[in-house]
Formats: sequence, structure tokens, C-alpha cells
Amino acid sequence: MQLKSTNDAPRYGRVVPDIVGQREVTPAQAARNRKTGRGPKRPREARAGILAVSPATFWRYVAAGTFTPIKLSPGVTVFDLAEVHGWVQARRGV
Repeated sequence: MQLKSTNDAPRYGRVVPDIVGQREVTPAQAARNRKTGRGPKRPREARAGILAVSPATFWRYVAAGTFTPIKLSPGVTVFDLAEVHGWVQARRGV
């Protein structure tokens, strides 16, 4: 299933890269990462997130109680998309 916009997305199921975006990884960077064992091992295009903050800042917001994490398993945490959009609208004064 391919989503046309974030409005088409399910209410839950947004992981941190969906919220804060991801940087591009070029094929050369991915090859170097495979050799060193660090960083993303596959090339990927950059993608914009819902918020213009770093992952560290987003996790600070979580620690401060701004966003409520939903643990699906020990390694998977998702966030309520309506909560994130509501926070953005409140910051804009809408």
C-alpha cells in the first residue's frame, strides 16, 4: 500500500524517522558503512519528516511528556499521529 500523503496514513504506526525525517545515504556512503560496520548499510533517498527537529530533540520532547510513546515491542515504538499534528497546530496558534 502506497500512501499519497500523511493524511492517508493510519492514526498510529508513525515511527521516529517518519516524524523527524531521514538524511540521504549515497551508494558510496552505504558501501563505506558496510565495511566499517557503522551507519546505514543501504542507500536511501532523503525524506522530510512532520517536524523539523533532530531525533535527539524529538526524544527530549518525549522525555518531557510532550508526546506519548506507544511500545509495540522492545524495539518498536510508535506515536499517535493526531497528537503530533495537534502539537504542531498548537505551536502555530491555529
